[in-house]
Amino acid sequence: MDDHSTTPTKLAYGIKEACKSVGLGRSFLYQEIAAGRLRTFKVGTRTLIRSSDLKEWLEGYAIAGCGR
Repeated sequence: MDDHSTTPTKLAYGIKEACKSVGLGRSFLYQEIAAGRLRTFKVGTRTLIRSSDLKEWLEGYAIAGCGR
């Protein structure tokens, strides 16, 4: 049985999860958030990033090249 078929798709990531999933540091992600390039939202005290926003942000880097 394929585990991917039973595992729900993640809709949002916490900062720590987002860092791990993209392989980048926490400080860099916070810089991107502060610069307005990566959108977040709050649920209580948690800062979350929608998976679609994370993907869009990464695609922006891929299109732009190595850096902004």
